[in-house]
Amino acid sequence: MMRKWIKNLMLLTGTLVVMIGLWAPSQATAQDPQHADTVPNVIPSIEPNYELDTEWPTIYAGIEQCRPLINNNPLFSVTFETVLGIDEEFDGVYHYNFPRGEESQISCLDSEDNVHEDCEGPLSDPTIIEHSEGVDVEAEILFEELTGLTDESVCEDGDHDVSYYIQINVYVWNQNQTDLRRRRAEARFVLDLVRPEHPELTDVLATENSVTVEFERSVSDDVRRHLVFYSRESFEEGQLLDDISTVRSPRAVEGDESESGQVSAELEGGETVYVGMVARDRAGNFSPVSAPMEATVIETNDFWDFYTGAGGGEEGGYGCQTASTAPAAPAWWVAALFLMALIWRRATGSQKVAKVTNFAGKDGRR
Repeated sequence: MMRKWIKNLMLLTGTLVVMIGLWAPSQATAQDPQHADTVPNVIPSIEPNYELDTEWPTIYAGIEQCRPLINNNPLFSVTFETVLGIDEEFDGVYHYNFPRGEESQISCLDSEDNVHEDCEGPLSDPTIIEHSEGVDVEAEILFEELTGLTDESVCEDGDHDVSYYIQINVYVWNQNQTDLRRRRAEARFVLDLVRPEHPELTDVLATENSVTVEFERSVSDDVRRHLVFYSRESFEEGQLLDDISTVRSPRAVEGDESESGQVSAELEGGETVYVGMVARDRAGNFSPVSAPMEATVIETNDFWDFYTGAGGGEEGGYGCQTASTAPAAPAWWVAALFLMALIWRRATGSQKVAKVTNFAGKDGRR
């Protein structure tokens, strides 16, 4: 019975964490692709496939993808799925770009059908596909023509962060069917070759199966993950992960929104490790590493071994108890462990309460 209660409690806790992580809705900014109701779906693609944001039709590429893109010069393709009838019109497909940080949107055609000075096009020979729900427009452009990049030295310059847009202008009748009005829809390709700033570690505690950290988040505004790594040899702040031969693959910090969290680990009690952090942005670029913090690994005991040793009758095993004083834990873990301890005491009648640290977190994704 107790084991079932604990499993249900863990499931509820995990569900609440996921719900909190999904709470904040995304909001449009001036740099997000423009949208038209008559073009409900915009589908960009490039070979090989890179990270795609389907909500704001955008493909992200970073430093790792830069050289293959320049050397292979692939096609960037966009399908604009419209609800237009064949008798309604679109007026070409154009492209333009601007560096990240500029807060403006462009209409490639003005009211007199003049092309904006920052736009190029129209692209030649887009494919028109008529079907029962409307008309689709398929456009293609080579990477070199879209970006103007031919020299791979740009991949290491560290200052290229540009958004490229493919724009279609469509015309729809007004409500009275007396006038055609122009609407715009876009897809975006982001080539981000700027590494984010690294976070700053402020405290570390290492056990045999977890590393718990407190840190100051990266100041870069495009960071999507903060990751922890450890090495049995020291390293220097500002190095790149690939240049540290003894590093353990970084793992995403659970709970990094609160500037604290933990990752699972495989360590030996009493050994010394050097812990560092990196940030990872939307394009997949890793920051240089933070300054290392030295930690001596605390020996741990299995929670279920402790439970059965105290007279508990259930079988199983999960979590850990430190051999020394437990570190401060995030508030929701403290509440969960308090309830688990209460359930255990009621189930066994024992008056002993275990000092339990954070359960080892699941592996983060790189």
